[in-house]
Amino acid sequence: MLSVVAALVLAVQTPPPVIRPHPSKPRAEEAAKPQANGWRLLLSPPILLNLALFLMLSMVGGGLNQYLVVGLQALHGTPAVVANTALTGLLAMSAIGVLIGGVIAGRISRHTLVTAAGLSVTCAMAASIGLLDLGVVLLVLAASVSGFASGMAIPSRDMIVRSATPSGSFGKVFGFVSTGLHVGGMISPVIFGQFLDHGNPRGVFLFVAACALAAVATVVLGTRRLARP
Repeated sequence: MLSVVAALVLAVQTPPPVIRPHPSKPRAEEAAKPQANGWRLLLSPPILLNLALFLMLSMVGGGLNQYLVVGLQALHGTPAVVANTALTGLLAMSAIGVLIGGVIAGRISRHTLVTAAGLSVTCAMAASIGLLDLGVVLLVLAASVSGFASGMAIPSRDMIVRSATPSGSFGKVFGFVSTGLHVGGMISPVIFGQFLDHGNPRGVFLFVAACALAAVATVVLGTRRLARP
């Protein structure tokens, strides 16, 4: 219903004026480098690492958002009201984390550090939930911290993609790496479903932790490649 209201509001708006910015001159160091275009750009190692990052993040988010409740019930016998409270904390703090992460991404340039730190915390929290029966308070706290950390990493993640993209190609590159979210969304339910069907709910949380750790590795490797002359 809100979507219909939003669509009606947009429909009555006058189109904004078309602004045609003057093309900026490339920096000297960019002009000296041969610029890759088309598939050569999209299949370059830094862009493929960003694609892998989006794929891993999709599995992390999908595993926690969609399988936290059923995984907790199967693993620790957590009551539904407690598991759903943990999920609520995760989702709410994830949104807050995105807002704060946006402020951080706008004020500092060390986007790799922010992204890696957020994903490392998410990895630790997911592993803790899978390995330990934390009880009500610690469970809700761990899920909330996990959501906040992963949300905080999202704006800096997007800035990492931007830093790896030549001038004038951000839309193309971002559209390409964003397909990792959809591929991960197709693959992860099959993987998590197998864990649950074969009586291994702990595998859900450990796999989420492994994907978060793999995402940290892609961030670090991608930064090192960009730093090479």
